[in-house]
Amino acid sequence: MTRIGFIGVGTMGLPMAKNLVKKGFTVTAFDSNPEAVKAAAAAGMTAAASAAEAVATADIVVTMLPSSPHVESVYTGDGGVLAAARRGTLCVDMSTIDPAVSQRVAKAAQERGVSKLAEELLPAVSVDFSLEQAERPRIATALRPAAAIAVQ
Repeated sequence: MTRIGFIGVGTMGLPMAKNLVKKGFTVTAFDSNPEAVKAAAAAGMTAAASAAEAVATADIVVTMLPSSPHVESVYTGDGGVLAAARRGTLCVDMSTIDPAVSQRVAKAAQERGVSKLAEELLPAVSVDFSLEQAERPRIATALRPAAAIAVQ
């Protein structure tokens, strides 16, 4: 089963992460707000004490963060996603951020052997990552409705 690390389970991220749980995925959640992590745990996710813990065993990392500085810090900071993610991990950033930040983070991810997709590339999820062929459509289907739920 595909393991998902979800960072940013607040107002926007929690409905997305809940959708993944409903689709049967194992989700480990982290947020800088402890109350958000408690809500994620109540919804069936495993609570993580840090971003690094949330992604350490994840096949896919999903981030839904409030701003460009948050994304850059969570991915490239000490104890961040790129420091903890295993080579070959797929990262999907659903945050609305400055394209230059997204490009910097993607470059840093590539240097570590981690794939990073921005939300606008989400349709490519079903074909561009190296999980079991049968898992690809299921992940893409689970993420797309979650994004729609979060913005409605």
